[in-house]
Amino acid sequence: MNKQAISVMFIDDDPLILNGLRRRCRRIRPEWDARYAESGEDALSQLTSGQADLVVSDMRMPGMNGAQVLEAVRQRWPATHRIILSGQTDQSSLLEHIGVIHRYLQKPCDVNQIIQSIEQSLKLRDELKASRFDACVSQIESLPVMTPVYQELMAAIDDEETSVDDISKIVERDIGLTVKVLQLVNSAFYCLPRRVESVTDAVHRIGLSNLKSLALIAKLFETLESSDQRNKQLSQLWSASADIAAQAQMYAKALNQKSTVCADARLAGMLSLIGRAIMIAYKPDMMHQAIDLADSTGESLTECEREVFGVSQNIVGAYSLGIWAFDDRIIDAVHCQFNPSNLAGLTLAHPAVYTHAARSTSKATNLVDVVKPSIECLESVGFKHPQNDALENAA
Repeated sequence: MNKQAISVMFIDDDPLILNGLRRRCRRIRPEWDARYAESGEDALSQLTSGQADLVVSDMRMPGMNGAQVLEAVRQRWPATHRIILSGQTDQSSLLEHIGVIHRYLQKPCDVNQIIQSIEQSLKLRDELKASRFDACVSQIESLPVMTPVYQELMAAIDDEETSVDDISKIVERDIGLTVKVLQLVNSAFYCLPRRVESVTDAVHRIGLSNLKSLALIAKLFETLESSDQRNKQLSQLWSASADIAAQAQMYAKALNQKSTVCADARLAGMLSLIGRAIMIAYKPDMMHQAIDLADSTGESLTECEREVFGVSQNIVGAYSLGIWAFDDRIIDAVHCQFNPSNLAGLTLAHPAVYTHAARSTSKATNLVDVVKPSIECLESVGFKHPQNDALENAA
């Protein structure tokens, strides 16, 4: 990607923030054509005289909020990539704007992270556009992720007065979500001594903080499923994803990471194969061709995806997660699951470390190819674990 060609528009109603961005971008990325606007109206006026490759907007602004601005950008300049900066409390509302936003950055967010996210986003866009999967992007952007039950569930979880029983009743109203909750709680993810049959018991086991992520992931898989062979393959991917998530979380816990790091590790592991699920759902014949090619040549399924689709599943997954308003760190963990050293400023607290380690020791199947571990990268951030022998053997 030619960095000199990058044209970026930053939108924020706080002039101090814009001035800070202006100073840092001049110093860190002087080759960029960067413009700045204090309102959505100002940004749209500037873009009329010159389109941008990418627009970064704050969410909460007087007049037009960030999502409304990016919706206008999407309608008038659909090729422009769109990033939003917002707080955690805005995430549920952002899910209502599926297809409008390509990447979600959670505040506070420093300039270095913003710059890295811009470059990662454009790289993902360019790789996907150069592939034979590009025609499916509009379908990904229109996936009906948000449903009335899911919206009600999010509101109930955020309400401190809502009981677990009340939340369980909401889950039970969605058959697909009920199946996924019970399937997950009875998987290797929890290693329970007995099978859980009750949704209420399952919700207790999972915990409300985990239920939000699980509900959305379950909805993604359910939306992709169909009544033919793809259903079986997607169910296999869901089960494998749960195992990878459990392994990623186990690694994080073993290294005494904070609960938020463990949760991110689990979530990124769970989503590490979502790109392959999308490829199966939208291009089953091509995916079948890639699987047959892997069987006949002994190449990894990832390499065969590149040969057949022109792009691998981690690219498709990372791009889609941005559209679905997942956090930037989760997107990067999925994108760099094969080689986390590609991430600038990687630390032991990043979910990419644990996703990579879990993928490196996951069980190989015809749908799950094992990743070669980057021992040097893991050790450089202080990754030490009793199962390092397993990683060494995988290498």
